[in-house]
Amino acid sequence: QAAEYTRGFLAGRVALSRFRSLLIVSGAFGIFRKDLLVAIGGYRHTVGEDMDIVVRLHRHCIESGIDYRVSFVPEPVCWTQVPKDLRSLLRQRNRWQRGLADSLWASRGMFLRRRYGAVGLFGFPYFAFVELLGPAIEFLGYVGFIIFMMLGWVSRDFAMLFFTLAVLCGMWLNASAVLIDNLLLHRYRRLRDTLRIALLGSLEFIGIRQLVSAERLIATFQFSRRHWGRVRRHDHA
Repeated sequence: QAAEYTRGFLAGRVALSRFRSLLIVSGAFGIFRKDLLVAIGGYRHTVGEDMDIVVRLHRHCIESGIDYRVSFVPEPVCWTQVPKDLRSLLRQRNRWQRGLADSLWASRGMFLRRRYGAVGLFGFPYFAFVELLGPAIEFLGYVGFIIFMMLGWVSRDFAMLFFTLAVLCGMWLNASAVLIDNLLLHRYRRLRDTLRIALLGSLEFIGIRQLVSAERLIATFQFSRRHWGRVRRHDHA
C-alpha cells in the first residue's frame, strides 16, 4: 500500500494538478476553503465524499466565475489509517470505486463540456475511461488473453512474453515511484527501508492487482449502494 500510494500521489495527482484537472484530494490530506464548502451546501451523502466535494467545487467555481485552484502538494507527510488485511483492502477499493462512479454520475453534465475547461475536457474523461472503466477493460484483457490462447488465435510464446512484459512494467512503475520519491523528498532515512518497500511494492502486480481489479469491477455495478462497510485499519504515513 505504501508503494501504491506513492505511485498514485507522486505521479498521477501531481500531473493532474499541474494540468488543472485534479478531481480528488484525499480526505485525510485535504484542506478546503470553508466559504466555498458552505456555498455548495457542504458534503453530499455518498461513500466518495472526498472526490465528490472536489468535483462539485470545480463546477461551482467555474459556473460562478471564481478564480480558484485545486492543487496537490507532494511534500507534506500525513498520517492516515490503511486496511490491515486483504479483506479490508478489497472492501476499501470497493467503496472507492462506488464513490468514483457516484461522483462522476452526479456531475455528469461536466463530461466533455468545453465550458469546464481542462476539468471537463481532460480530467473528467480520464477518471471516466481510465479509473472507472479501467477494471472492466483489464478484466476483458485477462479473459481475452486466455480465450485467444486456448483457440490458438495468437502465438502462445508471444502472448506469454507480452503478459510478462506487462507485469514487469507495472512492477517497475511501483519500484521507480518509491525510489524517485525518496530521492526527491527523503521520506526514508535508511536505504534498506527504501529498497524493501520498492521490492515488496513491485509484487502488487502478481495476484493482488488482479484481485483488486475484480473487486472494483463488481463495485462498478454496485455504485447505488451508499454504505461504508467495516474495515480493519492501522496507522500509516
